[in-house]
Amino acid sequence: MEAEQKFGESFLLDPYVIVDDNHFYMFYVGSGQLWSGWYTGPEGTVNPWYLGNSGDFGPNSMFVARSMDGKNWERIGTADSRLPGKIFTEKPFGLTSYVHRINDQWVMFYASATNETVYSKHTIGYRTSTDLINWSHRKHALIDWSESDLNLSELMSNHKPASPWPEHSFFTNPVVFKRKDRWHLWADPIDNSNQSRYHCLRIYLSDNPFHFEDYYKAKNVNKRIFVDGGGKPLQDLEGNWFIYHTNSMAGGVWVAPLFWND
Repeated sequence: MEAEQKFGESFLLDPYVIVDDNHFYMFYVGSGQLWSGWYTGPEGTVNPWYLGNSGDFGPNSMFVARSMDGKNWERIGTADSRLPGKIFTEKPFGLTSYVHRINDQWVMFYASATNETVYSKHTIGYRTSTDLINWSHRKHALIDWSESDLNLSELMSNHKPASPWPEHSFFTNPVVFKRKDRWHLWADPIDNSNQSRYHCLRIYLSDNPFHFEDYYKAKNVNKRIFVDGGGKPLQDLEGNWFIYHTNSMAGGVWVAPLFWND
């Protein structure tokens, strides 16, 4: 696929492909404002970002296309009759979608925020669908926290919240899956106060795939292995687990056996 201006696309980012009913479905960010870079704010204003400067990001529009063979794609989103393929627009941003079947519905998890400014708390948001084309309004599965929050647990107080810098600290690349009786949310960099950029994968556990805040259990995973997108879990037909990651500086896609210590 190539970005098509006539469909309102200015780029193609973060593709995620699933197969359902013998069709391929590709979800991708197709338009919006990318990171503007730092700039000086209005005179007299104080910004909490780099050297008092500010920056902009988004909004982003999510698109979907369908294919029979994985090569020839038809844009099928219906959120805007003028722009085939578009399914919703997210403010201030919507990135790195992950679509998973949970019970009788599809769920899209993605990087988001609590309100329409990048200064707000960053989140792993989600939307639901029954047909992969029409999606609900956004809700939040995991919300960043701040040191001023009154309900911090003892564990949370040992960590710094993620900063709102769009360069490195979005909650990105979520993966949600169930193992035994616990739901896992893997994402990065989450909660590392910008120290490792995208190189830090964190693991959250819950008994509810739509709510991870009250089940805060995070573990640092080797920052030198799980980089640029964290680690994605896979299972083969025999039930063996594997993990893969991609990183342009690592020379491609890497796969390794994954062992659980419980």
